[in-house]
Amino acid sequence: MYFSEESVFLIPRLVGTLQDKMSEDKSESTPPVVESDNLFIAVTLAEGVLEEGTSLEPLRLPFSHEDNVEALRFVIGEYCELHCESAYHFEVEVDGVFVPLAEFCEFQSFLTSADQKELNVKMVLDTYDEKKCREHTRIVREFIKYPPVADRTLDDGLSSSPSDAEKPSTVVNDKFRDKIAALAKPDVPKVEDALTEGVSPLASFYPELLYRTGEVDTASLPQSILSRLGVNTDVQLPSDCIKSICESGWSPPSPARRMQGDLIYVEVTTASEGILQITATAQGFFVNMSSRNHFDPRPSSKNPSFDHSLLGCLRKAVPAFGVSMGGTTRRLREASQAASRDGGASRGALSNFATLLAHGRGETVAKDLQWNVPPKEVTGGRVGASYDTNRTVAAAAGNSEDMAAAGLIDEKGPPREWNEDLQIARNFPRETLPEKTQRAKYIQKTYSDFEAVVKRGVVDIVEGKVASFNPIDSEQALVYLYQGIFYSGSTDTKDGFRVSQGDEASRKSAGQDLINMRRVEELDIDGLCTVLQAVTDYKGLRFTAQTVIPGILNQAIGTEGQARLMYGAIEAGVRLRVKKDAFPLMKELANKLHLSERNMPAIPIEKDKALAEAQAAAQEKLKAQLGSLATSESTEQASPVAIDDRDETSEISSPSVTHVGPVEGKIIRGCDGRMYALGLCRLTPRDANYVEDPRGTGLIPEDQLAQVDGDVIETYILRHELIEQFLYGKLDAARQVIIDKHMAQREEDMKALAAAEKERQEKGQEEDDETKAKRVKEQIESFQKFQKAINDELSNITLESVNSGFSVNPNVFYSHFNCDVDTDEVAKDEAVAKELASFLHDKMLPAVTKEIRESNGNYGSSVPLDNEAAVDLLHRYGINMRYLGKLASLARDGEARDYKMENVSGENQQSSAVFKMPTYWRDIVEVELVARAVRILMTRLFRKNKEVCDCPAATIASLLSHVLATGAPAKESDADLPAPPVVSSGGEKKKKKKKGKGGRDDSKAASASPQMFLPPPPQDAASDRNATLDALDCILKSRFLYSLKDIRATTEEDAAEGDEKVEKKKNEEEMSAGPLGARLPRIMLLRRICQLLNLRVNTRDYDFKAPAGAFTADDVAGLSPRIKTGAPLHPLPEAKTMMAKSQECLKAGDLQTAYAFAVEAQNAVQQVIMSTGTISDHLIEATQNVVDVIQHATIGGGEDIRTALLYLTRNLDMSVMLHGLDNHHTITMHIQMAGLLTNIGKVEEALHHLQSALYAVKLISGSNHPIVVQILQRMAEARRALSPDNLNDTYTLLNMARGKCCNWPARAIISVSLGQILAQSGHLEQSIVELKHAHGVLEQIYGADDSKTKEVKEVLRSIQRQLTELKVNAARSRQDQVEKYKQEMLEKAKADAESKRQSEEARRRYQEALKNTRRRR
Repeated sequence: MYFSEESVFLIPRLVGTLQDKMSEDKSESTPPVVESDNLFIAVTLAEGVLEEGTSLEPLRLPFSHEDNVEALRFVIGEYCELHCESAYHFEVEVDGVFVPLAEFCEFQSFLTSADQKELNVKMVLDTYDEKKCREHTRIVREFIKYPPVADRTLDDGLSSSPSDAEKPSTVVNDKFRDKIAALAKPDVPKVEDALTEGVSPLASFYPELLYRTGEVDTASLPQSILSRLGVNTDVQLPSDCIKSICESGWSPPSPARRMQGDLIYVEVTTASEGILQITATAQGFFVNMSSRNHFDPRPSSKNPSFDHSLLGCLRKAVPAFGVSMGGTTRRLREASQAASRDGGASRGALSNFATLLAHGRGETVAKDLQWNVPPKEVTGGRVGASYDTNRTVAAAAGNSEDMAAAGLIDEKGPPREWNEDLQIARNFPRETLPEKTQRAKYIQKTYSDFEAVVKRGVVDIVEGKVASFNPIDSEQALVYLYQGIFYSGSTDTKDGFRVSQGDEASRKSAGQDLINMRRVEELDIDGLCTVLQAVTDYKGLRFTAQTVIPGILNQAIGTEGQARLMYGAIEAGVRLRVKKDAFPLMKELANKLHLSERNMPAIPIEKDKALAEAQAAAQEKLKAQLGSLATSESTEQASPVAIDDRDETSEISSPSVTHVGPVEGKIIRGCDGRMYALGLCRLTPRDANYVEDPRGTGLIPEDQLAQVDGDVIETYILRHELIEQFLYGKLDAARQVIIDKHMAQREEDMKALAAAEKERQEKGQEEDDETKAKRVKEQIESFQKFQKAINDELSNITLESVNSGFSVNPNVFYSHFNCDVDTDEVAKDEAVAKELASFLHDKMLPAVTKEIRESNGNYGSSVPLDNEAAVDLLHRYGINMRYLGKLASLARDGEARDYKMENVSGENQQSSAVFKMPTYWRDIVEVELVARAVRILMTRLFRKNKEVCDCPAATIASLLSHVLATGAPAKESDADLPAPPVVSSGGEKKKKKKKGKGGRDDSKAASASPQMFLPPPPQDAASDRNATLDALDCILKSRFLYSLKDIRATTEEDAAEGDEKVEKKKNEEEMSAGPLGARLPRIMLLRRICQLLNLRVNTRDYDFKAPAGAFTADDVAGLSPRIKTGAPLHPLPEAKTMMAKSQECLKAGDLQTAYAFAVEAQNAVQQVIMSTGTISDHLIEATQNVVDVIQHATIGGGEDIRTALLYLTRNLDMSVMLHGLDNHHTITMHIQMAGLLTNIGKVEEALHHLQSALYAVKLISGSNHPIVVQILQRMAEARRALSPDNLNDTYTLLNMARGKCCNWPARAIISVSLGQILAQSGHLEQSIVELKHAHGVLEQIYGADDSKTKEVKEVLRSIQRQLTELKVNAARSRQDQVEKYKQEMLEKAKADAESKRQSEEARRRYQEALKNTRRRR
């Protein structure tokens, strides 16, 4: 793919600035492990580039020694002020003299000494020609139309600063941001948001996945977009001042004006100055005195605005535009400085992409378009396409202007020599890493350009813009030659040399051929070349695109310029050719791919009699038509290659030939002398599981084999990865035998030593120090001898030694030809193939299921996040997609066993089901099953009916409605969905019919049948629900040995084993659950169908229960080609090796070496990828490796974490552009960024990333995926860091995470965290209950001596001690209170007694006094 001019602002920031940023950070934040090897280029800008009255010091830019002018132009183009400069060259200072700098010459060639670290380069402006003028005008037009979002700006070294009038206004950001609700960032996620079950709503897709972590730069939105969003502002952007730029109606200049130097005339529509007519000359641009009604090419008398660039001319001619450009430049400079300070975290990681979408140009920077189209609120209020005359002109030109501008094709010259470009690049030297990097750059650039042209070419062919190369042949045999690339349809033309017949087989063989040719390319066999090749699917058609082998189109028989067949055959019924020069190449290929060498019949496949008779009849008819003019040359079809009997390895009369590889494989020597491999669609044997008894394995029942599609069953071959798994399995088994043997001997020796020691102790013999030391020394020597013996024997066991003599024959199990004349050899080859097939069925399928089951809830290679990751996982194990049905059955069986175990009373469930079968796995497998079946069905509809291909929206909408429905039709008669409305929604007013004279209805006369001009209704099976489901069920059975009935089956039904009550309940609920049952997630399935078809639908919440169908034709937003090329899986294997070494050093603790390897790999990959002007997964992977090293080397370092965060932000941005917002790569980056943000205290931002990740996982994999547990745990940690005193949210999230765990070890670990939280909050008894449960589970699974069990036991003891101390303190406190109470009561009793005594004493005295008184009286 390539990027249009619209996206050039974003790519440099993502790719080009990594290297210089790394050099800046190396001295500030990263460990000083390696010295910088950068070469600095001091660039002096040309006069006239900047505004008058301004100057700038030379730009000092870091590059590598292997970079060239192409990289320098790339970096110069990143600057906002210099981006539109296109006519210039560079001169470099050598010995005090400036000499022109060659475009492809490396900088190191101009260094005069080894110590020189800087080159002085100056920019020199060039003159224009007509082509350069048009290219420059296009660049300026795109620059103004789409303001830069993420770009470099020149430093504040400008001598004159902008005036206050030019400073950008922040009124839009400050005043109107809150009013743009659709672009606003959601609030901090609440705990309730994470607790929701089920699949995420599709309508919340962009708010959750984009605006949570991306803030739209509303200051860059023009008035046209803001007005559609309901915002009014006086701030003018460049696109508000300049309305349009196009070529003037006065262009091209007359011959007389050509003599005066005029090249083209440009018309510019402005908001303030009206329409300007501008003349382009070799020296630059100026405003002339012409108008649309009057031609006057003289410079304007008011303000001619002479300037070398069109942008400078407009800044002078339109003052408002100049002010707007000055404000834009200042704003970009401030934004760039802010991003450098905090890594872009202040605005959000996806702010750039969100702003691009708001501008309506996010799709121009995305390699794979998002499957769900952004709503109008996201794309700046746009509804569909916008009115743009410039785009109309480009479309009328067939997009050749864009491809020519990108350097993909030569607009008016001969077709590009694709094959020569590739072969020259392959022949580059590759001894050192710089040489290998340079070679990889040109190879990757060639493949990237080839992919872009092929994708555009297939669309043009399907849309009828390209004439066929052979128009008189049948439609199936049509081929095309477009832009130097040969296109052919993957259909059975009946006249080729094929093993498998039929269109479906041809389609599948094309994909297998591409995979095998890529493998041959990666093997890099000296002397064996491959051509550029791609397979593209579009509207049900599959095209194979290949570069032309030199001389293959020269069909003049006997000429030296004709290509020559060196190996194989090009048609049935002829002898296999095996030339002496070609056979060694095939033998080398066979040795590397474990292919067997066999004696095949010289004519392995006889020609079909019916086809031979038809060809003979056609020749006789042609002879009769030509009459006397008929000759052998005029009636016989010329061969595309020369076929002769010279230089054969065996006698031409021999009945057999020595042969390796597939029977249809070929080697053709082009007229350039190179050997080209073709037709290697089978480099592995046929799958014996799909061969009927007695030759097959018999592992698949015969009744199921009878259902398999006969056209494709012979194309079912094994994968290369399976053979590698098989061979490494044998290696591991052989090593295990040796280990077991030595361990058994070691165990016997240890038992003997233990017995001797026991005997000594029983006899009471004392051991002095010397004897004890001697005994210990002997034991150490014995152990060392044991280690040496086992290592020596293991070193002799290699992959080659274990598998010596192993080979496979790709030609076995085909009934219409013999793969060897010796039947014993055939039996041996079939036995090997059957062993591989049995290994796949009996070992690999259960192994993958077990790996998924015991994944322990940790995200990794064995826990695929979505269907794409699951397919990659299965392919790594060597499992073909036809075994999806078997994998689904294994998953169902596992779930049924778990269900029985949990519902059988008295059984120890904990010990019997340590690892439960995760339910997400069956969902992923069955979604992949249905999605692939829908793709096959849609492909057949496309190929069967031309109307569907021309207008597919109604058929696609109907098919999706049938398949994804969750409810039955209201009535039995309503099983067929109504056809979509023939007129799309638009609110058209009704018009009264006008009648002519005599009352005649003119409307009927004008159009007798208006329906013929409207979109057709759904075609064939897609218009009938029952027929659609029957066809889908048939595909599932014939391709995957599965059915809709199996998909609808629930776990309870699988576990019931025919219980009548369950069956009755099933029949009652089946109608209300839809054709796929109630379990299968519909949004998850819709996403996968769109991915496989490259289909795009609207983003809204679909009502799958609607009787009329959830989809309409208006919901189908687009269909694009799906392309795969033969490019190597990694452009630079050496960089991949360095990344592996970096990880090894990181694990070993050698951080300096790890960082050195990571940086070197990242720099090498960056150079390769930058050469293509694109981004790729390889750059993301290399940058991620640097992030891992920095993160491990600087734990706790704030500045270093910010550096890692900056790189990770760029990776996230690139991942979104490559794969979309909901891809599994993007999700993992969200999770990693959340961890980094939490470490630096940005907890709220971390929660936003975690919420985005949680939403995406629920959308693409459901709420039961193991990664949900990890996200909930991280959310709990973030909540705890955000509110340390409030542990309720943390406890709630962890408790929910434990409930979602499907295995006991993970549940136990979470129980430990819950116990610690309970202890921290003071609930010690509940904490002990949790910890005891966790300890019991871990002890039962891992044993009491395991480290995990011991750690939990220590935590439990600590909590128990705390509880004991608390209880003791509480008891003591209660005793003290009792003693105190007793003392108080005693004191009170004493006080009461004293008071009573005093009262008695007072009364006594009173009585005595009274007696005395009486006595005195």
